[in-house]
Amino acid sequence: MPTKATYLDNQATTPLDRRVLGAMLPYFTEVYGNPSSPHKQGRQAAEAVCVARQQVQTLLGARRQSEILFTAGATESNHLALVGATTAVCQPGDHVVTTAIEHKSVLATCDRLTRGGVTVTRVPVEPDGRVDPARIERALTPRTSLVSVMHANNEIGTVQPLGEIANILRGRGILLHTDAAQSIGTLRFSVDRLGVDLASSRPSLRCPAPNNSPLAGSHPVNRCSNCLAVTSPAKPSRAPAEPSR
Repeated sequence: MPTKATYLDNQATTPLDRRVLGAMLPYFTEVYGNPSSPHKQGRQAAEAVCVARQQVQTLLGARRQSEILFTAGATESNHLALVGATTAVCQPGDHVVTTAIEHKSVLATCDRLTRGGVTVTRVPVEPDGRVDPARIERALTPRTSLVSVMHANNEIGTVQPLGEIANILRGRGILLHTDAAQSIGTLRFSVDRLGVDLASSRPSLRCPAPNNSPLAGSHPVNRCSNCLAVTSPAKPSRAPAEPSR
């Protein structure tokens, strides 16, 4: 008799929740227009995208809808965040800090940046899997323009102290990016509370929507969108972020 398989790889991807399928079916079969098209089907699709952007804005604690960029996946979001930020603010010889346990989409992009003349420092983590904010601070140089630290690790589940890291960076004009693919929708997440300038997320992980979430209600959705949240640039005037728990 065949043995029923037990799927244990939900940190990589999950089956589609039936509520999500029900919410999305009209856009697969009826309202399937290109949201950039001016005809009725396109306008209906554009309205749905606008609602989704509002929901994600609230979920991430972003200030404006224009801060939410939809992408094809977390890998693209990480690439866009790192390459986009360094293209905007870095010069050859500038410096980026990340950790040794980032997702390979972040580490591979950092490798690419080095070929363009950017120096990259990979900070190791402590035995408990968390990075020591003091190590991040010691790695900073006058040429550091970007720090990238994931929120929750996809293999060992450790949650990094983003709030403490943000407090170190705030006032120095250094951008903070986080790969939050494993945490958004599972842990409470706010780009402003954590002091994050860029946050990447993805939809193919389980993201249960709490009752007070904008994703709950008439359109029950338990997945985040592929997106990159680009918040206000790092400025000394922003209030210090609360330490993460």
